Amino acid sequence: MTGANRGLGREIARQLAARGHDVLVGSRDPAAGERTAVECPGETTGTAVPPATRAAAPQAP
Repeated sequence: MTGANRGLGREIARQLAARGHDVLVGSRDPAAGERTAVECPGETTGTAVPPATRAAAPQAP
């Protein structure tokens, strides 16, 4: 989920994880995303994906 590294999104991610759901945390700030993943209950695995740049994003016709 996007916005899961702070505020309401973080609380929703935490509660979903506590209920046994798999939660994928997306964050532009890797450190903030990692903190959220560690705070979520249950098993935690992490993979860092380099951020895409506008130059790498496909352009609309």
